[in-house]
Amino acid sequence: MSPHMSPINRRGVLAGLTSLAAAAALPLPAIAQTKASLVIIGGGFGGATAALSLRALMPDASITLVEPHEAHFACAFSNLVLTSHRDLSQQAFNYGAIRQAGIEVIHDIALEIDPIARMAKLKKGLLLSYDRLVLSPGVDFRWNAIEGYDETATDLMPHAWKAGPQTIRLRNQLRDLEDGGLVVMSVPAAPYRCPPGPYERASLIAHYLKTEKPRSKLLILDTKNSFSKQALFQKAWAEHYPDHLEWRSADNDGVVSRVDPASMTVSTDFEDIKASVANIIPPQKAGNIADGAGVADMTGWCPINAISFESTLQP
Repeated sequence: MSPHMSPINRRGVLAGLTSLAAAAALPLPAIAQTKASLVIIGGGFGGATAALSLRALMPDASITLVEPHEAHFACAFSNLVLTSHRDLSQQAFNYGAIRQAGIEVIHDIALEIDPIARMAKLKKGLLLSYDRLVLSPGVDFRWNAIEGYDETATDLMPHAWKAGPQTIRLRNQLRDLEDGGLVVMSVPAAPYRCPPGPYERASLIAHYLKTEKPRSKLLILDTKNSFSKQALFQKAWAEHYPDHLEWRSADNDGVVSRVDPASMTVSTDFEDIKASVANIIPPQKAGNIADGAGVADMTGWCPINAISFESTLQP
């Protein structure tokens, strides 16, 4: 989500971490010679980079990447799509290069993992056996953590926190906004993907309103009292968008408790706010397959060994 690190740089960082993890798991002579069967679930930055890195380290291994979508829409730089500074097609990456590297790509959803039998069950019925499994499930949302905000509510109040159709929906709503309308953004409590992401988005939306809808305003309702790079963001907001952006902290009635998409109402404990556009970023957790694999704890996230990235709940 952050524009400060390019997709290529992200991939480079992940490739280095993946290489370290693989090297820690096997003796060096075995890395190039193993006939191991490797399954990778999730084809975003992490999974796709792991696949290519493991192919380079283990040229004889059988590697399978499981990813539901034919193309990956990168979240990095996607906030620029919201303000029409970038086209969504520039966010799309297919899996041609991965296939060319001799990696099998299966477009399906992983439903269950049996860590004892070392089997992954896919939605279409295929069973994949593995010697080592890499889970890179991304994030999913905690629906109804905000009263009234379920999957159907995203039609009227998009989150746009997964790039793709939601990004276009929010972009169109901003484009069609009547000058003078109020844009409301709800920011969840940490942790969530890309800590500075909501505030980068807010800055771009405020710039868009200032230049294209000068009588409109963005109201940020934040579940937190502080956030990543806060001093830098607030300095820029005060300088460039004093009339177009307002941030309310948790202590200043910034916590959204419920929404009503039909009336476009966003409610805090003390106020019902009528929005022209509502960007509700819901609380998050690890992708659903993490629960099925037994690698998510009570927080919804996946505890790992920071050196090897191995789950501390499942070997």
